[in-house]
Amino acid sequence: MKSSNHLKSSYFIAFLLIICGFCIILFYLAPSLKNFLLYKSQEQLCVNLNNIPNSSSSNTIDFSNDIPDISKEYPTPTIQDKFLPLLELNKEVIGWITIDGTPIDYPLVQHSDNQYYLTHNSKDDDSIYGSIYIDHRNNKDLSDQNTLIYGHNMNNGSMFHALVNYKKQDFFDTHPYIFVSTLSETFTYEVFSVYIVNADTETIGVYYKDNADFLDYISNCHSRSLFKKDISFNEDDQIISLVTCSYELDNARTVVQAKKLNNFFNECI
Repeated sequence: MKSSNHLKSSYFIAFLLIICGFCIILFYLAPSLKNFLLYKSQEQLCVNLNNIPNSSSSNTIDFSNDIPDISKEYPTPTIQDKFLPLLELNKEVIGWITIDGTPIDYPLVQHSDNQYYLTHNSKDDDSIYGSIYIDHRNNKDLSDQNTLIYGHNMNNGSMFHALVNYKKQDFFDTHPYIFVSTLSETFTYEVFSVYIVNADTETIGVYYKDNADFLDYISNCHSRSLFKKDISFNEDDQIISLVTCSYELDNARTVVQAKKLNNFFNECI
């Protein structure tokens, strides 16, 4: 009888240990599972939005604070239809970024600082994946000489992870274009540089003393690239700088830079 009771007690203790173990595992996995489900939800939303035809809505957006002195002879820019569902969720959505042949195909957002979207997705939910976002100092119409765009380097290959592939010659050569949209217009950029920086000792500027200073800057960026490309620059050029974490050294960043091509390559929505 004692042996039977002892066996029952052993089973009961084992059962409790299994339940406790399951609860501990669930406790630690729940946040990761939540973030994964949020990311998949955002990913599906992006797919759905990309399936909406590229047409303009009758809704208009006032860019008067962002583009000074717009001539009255030009119509007010209209919002591309695919952005409307996102704007209902988050008014800080300002565009889209795509690199063909990679998972990079995401909305662009902008906040009043560069910290918020490290931990929030484009639907404004908490997320360890964060968002792809432009520097808070930049104009949302991509009119600056250098527009900085940030994103996490996620282990599952999402967000800006694909940028690290530009450190391979073949990838650099076969993925030359980056497409970036505002709410109303799409621009094509040609990649001209990839390199590593130490974020502890080097920052990327948005403002320059004058056009000559900016031209010196982009010429230097071109020179320090891991791979060379035959491309010319002038002081009227505009570039984007894509930045993500890298692991060559503590607090390293991979920087991919691209030059806006002339209007022949750009598409008005």
